[in-house]
Amino acid sequence: MIASFTTSDLTLSADKAYIKEFELFGTAKFTAYEFSPGILFELFMLLGFAETIFLFVIILRYYHNRYGTVLKPMPIVFSILLLAGGYDIFSALGLTNSIYMSEFAFMILLLTMAYRLTSNFIDAIDEVERLNLYLDTIVKARTRELEEKNNTLQMLSTTDPLTKLFNRRYLEDKLKKKVVHSERHGTPFSVILMDIDKFKSVNDNYGHDLGDQVLISISKTLLDNIRETDVAGRWGGEEFLILTPETDIVVCKTLAERLRIQIQNKSHASIDQITASFGIAQFKPDDSINSLIKRSDNRLYKAKDSGRNQVIAG
Repeated sequence: MIASFTTSDLTLSADKAYIKEFELFGTAKFTAYEFSPGILFELFMLLGFAETIFLFVIILRYYHNRYGTVLKPMPIVFSILLLAGGYDIFSALGLTNSIYMSEFAFMILLLTMAYRLTSNFIDAIDEVERLNLYLDTIVKARTRELEEKNNTLQMLSTTDPLTKLFNRRYLEDKLKKKVVHSERHGTPFSVILMDIDKFKSVNDNYGHDLGDQVLISISKTLLDNIRETDVAGRWGGEEFLILTPETDIVVCKTLAERLRIQIQNKSHASIDQITASFGIAQFKPDDSINSLIKRSDNRLYKAKDSGRNQVIAG
């Protein structure tokens, strides 16, 4: 570019500038300030024209392979540039008396490229927003899935698989928290330890499948008759424990008696009658969990020794 403005006959000669009259397509006539082209300038124009043809072929192949057609803005603009370059070669050789058209074709090319770049930038932003939305949807879905799995794991870790009541580990954890709460605030709570009477004979005489159905049926009876604040769970085998917060032994005994009657009156397929015995104990200031459960267990065994199907509190 620097060499193009030297005072040499090889390039554009600044000392050979002149005012020239042009005629555009045989219609409009006007004058312009122009330099006389040298040999080097004409060579560069030929090289540039050859490079334009090369780029033109590449663009045609690209658009044809990607879109199946070349009727797109860039191939069309390069076609215009190619035609303008060919026309300017004739002008440089003095075969035509007209202005150079390449600069106008380049302006059109730059405007088209600016449009394509802007359009591609907007498309890229839209794609990023779409991907962000998709990613946000995926993250929310994965979060929900993780929460569901965590809830399932939490349920499996705290629930007895047969009866769907809370398991012993969960009951022990609730007892620990209730002991701390009772010692801090001085509020009462009681526990009911319940055992199905002669359950071994049910399994021996009717089979374990029916025995499992009895456990499930009694579990449902417990859930249907305890209060919302009460916590019922399977303590082990045919034993169940009910934690009754903010409840003294008198109210707790009333609840246990209602449960005893409901179990006694419920039918269980081919079994004539199922009964249960209950032992109740209220938490005392000097109690531990073991001593509380031990006292309730003693009342339960006393109920069984006294003929079963009864409630004993103490």
